[in-house]
Amino acid sequence: TGPKDAAGRTGMGAVMGSKKLKAIAVRGTKDLQVADPDGLIEFFRRETNKLAELKWVKGLGHYGTPVIYVNASRVGLFTAKNHQESIGDDYREKLHPENLTPFKKGMASCYSCIVHCRERHYIETGRYAGTRGEGPELAGLGAFGTNVGNLDMDTVVYVSDLCNTLGLDVVSTGTYIGWAMELFQRGILTSEDLGYSLEWGQPEGIISLVQDIAHCKGFGDILADGALAGRRMGAEADRYLMRVKGMPVLATWYGPDAHPWLHEPRWDHIAETAAAFPRLPIVLLYTGMLQDRRLLPLLERRANVFCDLSNQTAGFAEFVCRGVGAQRLVFGSHWPFDEAG
Repeated sequence: TGPKDAAGRTGMGAVMGSKKLKAIAVRGTKDLQVADPDGLIEFFRRETNKLAELKWVKGLGHYGTPVIYVNASRVGLFTAKNHQESIGDDYREKLHPENLTPFKKGMASCYSCIVHCRERHYIETGRYAGTRGEGPELAGLGAFGTNVGNLDMDTVVYVSDLCNTLGLDVVSTGTYIGWAMELFQRGILTSEDLGYSLEWGQPEGIISLVQDIAHCKGFGDILADGALAGRRMGAEADRYLMRVKGMPVLATWYGPDAHPWLHEPRWDHIAETAAAFPRLPIVLLYTGMLQDRRLLPLLERRANVFCDLSNQTAGFAEFVCRGVGAQRLVFGSHWPFDEAG
């Protein structure tokens, strides 16, 4: 549906590529029968007029999906540096959708949509001069902005376009690179392994690794395996790759800005309490992706700490079982907020 739409997420594009299949075209030979054509047109006109009056739709038509970014970052939808940090004012200011204005060359839409939320851009000056395309979308600001510790909007735009050109999914690629950056931060991955530095927010490293993934070169060949890259790197590295059912996680819905009780010191308090009262069972509720990196070490250290399954996924249960065993899980239904099934 546009220049930025490569079927990269979930690996469908890779399957098509392996079969040397560029596209699937469908052509119908029969008319679509509508029982009440006039009624359908009237319904379409009425609903379209409703949409056109919504402030939400007007905002999307002006900024595109990045208009969601400011509020999304405040409620904890996005986190920074592979889920290690919450979003601060520096990220909100530097990655604000207003900062896309210098590149903006109009808005486009998907077929027959009145919203026109696809921002078209062209970078005229600077190191990325000549970059032309659509986006970035909201997820692009998270993938190549907050998740990789990058505050430069020019880089977000350029790398998002680079992924589109190479046929890589922006969300997955940015998530895997954020994971690689944390491995570099922790010394699990080195400059010798990569052939270059991979510091947080460093454009050269980000761009080099995107290209290496596309061409299955060096460490990029490992990341090209997607979630399976965690297994290839070993258990210690695998623990920092956040994923659900084999898909890397960019958005979390959790963050200290939104929920102050999730700050790091609280985890210290839990560990201290568990150590002081070893016979006291402690059950943790509502842990999520941002907390997983702190949860597993705590469960490993303290045998009297358990985690509840309310409002959790099968992927979370598998994560805990792999780390410390099923005996550390406590069943919860989240009733009455959620109904069974």
